[in-house]
Amino acid sequence: MTPLAAVIFDLDGTLYDTRRMRLAFLPLLVSRAVRRPLEAMHAIAILRHYRHAHEALRGRQSTSLAEDQLRLAAERSGEGLETVRAVVADWFERAPLPAVRSAARPGLGQALAAIRRQGLRTALLSDYPPMAKLEALGVDLAFDAIAWAQQPEIGVLKPNPTGLRHVIERLRVRPDAALYVGDRPDVDVGAARAAGCRVALVGERASPADDIPHFDDLRAISAWILHSAA
Repeated sequence: MTPLAAVIFDLDGTLYDTRRMRLAFLPLLVSRAVRRPLEAMHAIAILRHYRHAHEALRGRQSTSLAEDQLRLAAERSGEGLETVRAVVADWFERAPLPAVRSAARPGLGQALAAIRRQGLRTALLSDYPPMAKLEALGVDLAFDAIAWAQQPEIGVLKPNPTGLRHVIERLRVRPDAALYVGDRPDVDVGAARAAGCRVALVGERASPADDIPHFDDLRAISAWILHSAA
């Protein structure tokens, strides 16, 4: 087997626990709803359409993926494009950052540091621009390469392997020397296999097949990675 040379991480649900983030965000959501109930209900409806638009665009190639998602959410919600843009920037991008920080997976920083000390390259591939979340998690300097699906040079969501291939090329490693760590069997496993790299899952989701390594947290997965690279 080709020696492991690089580890590529997903962001949402992988570096932090999405369910814990939503629970941590709930008090702020309730507070806003109490103070401005109509505005909160309006924003929640728009965000629901925005998330549905994200899944509807999965697999479609576009050099303007971010704008496509905003436009589709505007069409489906009946709201103006700039209204949707403002709600997404406030409620989806900025407001959840403290909750993201509190939902970091245990041992996140230590796991990344240990992997890098072993001489492995590290990268991150996200659906959305990741820097604000990485800064909130305190790991914005822990990667040799950072990419996201909305970049024009990628322009497609997983399970399409374009994003992973892009990152692997930037890392200058062979696909079979790269490991992709995600949390969603339905998209992450398919993307990794199509890109020709290894795959492991983290979190509480069950692995879709026995031959896919599955771990409860990043401390366990980093230990396994270091053992595999030894």
